[in-house]
Amino acid sequence: MTGGLILGLILVSMLCLFAAGGLILNFLSWRALLKAKDGEQVPSGIPFLPGIAGSLVVFFSLPALAKQGIDVPWPWFWILLPFFLDMYGPGGFVMALLGFARKTPLREPASAPDAPAEADPLTKALEQRRAAAVGCLLGTAVGDALGLPCEGLSRARQLRMFPSLERYAFVLGRGMCSDDTDHACMTAQALAVSGGDARRFVSSLAWRLRFWLLGLPAGVGSATLRSILKLWIFVPPQASGVRSAGNGPAMRSALIGVCAPQDDAALVLLCAASTSLTHRDPRAEIGALAVALAARASMRGDDGSAYLENLKRFATAFGQAGTEFVRLAGRALESARRGEPTAAFADALGCANGVTGYMLHTVPVVLHAWFSHPRDFEAAVIAVIRCGGDTDTTAAIAGAIVGAGVGKEGIPARRLEDLWDWPRGVRWIEEAAGRAVSATFSRVREQALYASPLRLLVRNLLFLLLVLAHGFRRLAPPYGFRLQ
Repeated sequence: MTGGLILGLILVSMLCLFAAGGLILNFLSWRALLKAKDGEQVPSGIPFLPGIAGSLVVFFSLPALAKQGIDVPWPWFWILLPFFLDMYGPGGFVMALLGFARKTPLREPASAPDAPAEADPLTKALEQRRAAAVGCLLGTAVGDALGLPCEGLSRARQLRMFPSLERYAFVLGRGMCSDDTDHACMTAQALAVSGGDARRFVSSLAWRLRFWLLGLPAGVGSATLRSILKLWIFVPPQASGVRSAGNGPAMRSALIGVCAPQDDAALVLLCAASTSLTHRDPRAEIGALAVALAARASMRGDDGSAYLENLKRFATAFGQAGTEFVRLAGRALESARRGEPTAAFADALGCANGVTGYMLHTVPVVLHAWFSHPRDFEAAVIAVIRCGGDTDTTAAIAGAIVGAGVGKEGIPARRLEDLWDWPRGVRWIEEAAGRAVSATFSRVREQALYASPLRLLVRNLLFLLLVLAHGFRRLAPPYGFRLQ
């Protein structure tokens, strides 16, 4: 036996051992992920490599079998089989699409028992917070759907294309939600399965972000995309964030402010954990925290002055970024008190061509709309949409803040009736918000609310086609300028 043959056998044997061991470990890790208690951390698998190694073993073995007179039928089937059996490769993705996960149905509304004349204070506080959480999450979805068709348009073009925002303009008078609502719903699910524990929360949210990206969402910010790719190669959540002051974390933080209203330390910790998954910049951190504090203040009915004083207490920990943010929030409050339109305040920030995705543009403009219309959901959301730019995100955040104060009852019924976000829906969102509040209030973890991965994938593909159709529509008149 030649030295080359011996070396080849050794290499193939090592590949075989690695492939067999890796495939078994990936299967055990996947099974542990499915059977783990909600939010519990599980051992990480090895993405793709064991399956590739197994495929190489079969590929190199076929010529040797042929020399022995053994004809293997369907050779490509056997070559690719280990790759598709890898549970941290295509196999895991296919199983996720088929819904190979625990299914937790929506709770049926319970019939109200005979209540005592005066409700227990603890029960009353829980119900108030649940109503705020439902308003916050539904407000996110409605604002997102209303602002989505206007995203990226200048103010003049927006007014010409959508002179009235009385109805959704996405498809046949119906509204669909983008990544802003996806992130808020993932946050609700992570809060529910973690019971407010920051370590479990960040682990759950990291996994949800990974699989969310596999669902081919139409809109993913650059920083968020890079961070999720880092998570997929198993960079720990504590180091996955990239240096960016984008507004992604603000899409996730309003519900945190509602679910952890009494415990300042928990609120700050959960906001920091959510932010650092994708963004590592003090401006992103203070912006996300400011949104959470605004949602909490809205729920409590605090005015702008009380909110600003509370924000100052937290901002000192963020150095220059915190000082700058407090200054901008103060300018927003002064402008709102003078009765200036939100668009005029956006002009003063240098956003005459539309609000950008920069945290120190997005959040101050949203705060101005909230200060101007603290109890008028529709007025606040339309005010930020008319500023132009990143309208789905600004409207989603404004809707979350005001929605936390007015609840579901303060959101126009027609907006909820015309919201189409299959396989989720208004009832699904309400239940997700309720579970998040119950878990963080009692510190008892709840099961996540099931949503079919296959249906979400189909929905995302349809959504992408509709987004492309809107893109082509923008090539046609009316344009946002006048010919001289």
